[in-house]
Amino acid sequence: QLRAARMAYRVLLAQQIRTLPVDPLTLLRRCRDTRVMTVSEAAAALDRTEASLEALFADADADAATLRLPGESADAYVVVYRPDGHPARLRFTLAHELGHRLLGHAGANSAEEQEADCFASHLLCPDPVLHAFRYSDVRSAAQTLATACYISLTCARVTLRRPPVRLEDD
Repeated sequence: QLRAARMAYRVLLAQQIRTLPVDPLTLLRRCRDTRVMTVSEAAAALDRTEASLEALFADADADAATLRLPGESADAYVVVYRPDGHPARLRFTLAHELGHRLLGHAGANSAEEQEADCFASHLLCPDPVLHAFRYSDVRSAAQTLATACYISLTCARVTLRRPPVRLEDD
């Protein structure tokens, strides 16, 4: 999980992000090897049906998925997302997909899914922000954190239990 946290902080530093909330959609769009589209945009661009793209989400109960484009260069991807879901959940999902891209994940095994979740958590709720909430009432801290980072209340509760990360080399 340390690798995911370090990558999230590298992104925050490289993109000079100093304010909340972090916008993962903008960050994904800055990836030179990745196109980001809604389901309907991707259906038109890829000559596929919306139903076939929606099927990508059915098993995982997700709001986004990353496709590798066949016949393109080795590193050509499309992140397809549902724009009509809960915005806070979609933001986490897009940050998760960004994590997959930046961490070089090739499949969808559970270790890679956890690492992408860790990346998204650190990107959207960096430790310095989280530290300010660690010693307050958990219920009010979760609501305030969710509002500040524009994440779901469930995500905020899980994030508050996240152990701090030491980023320095040991």
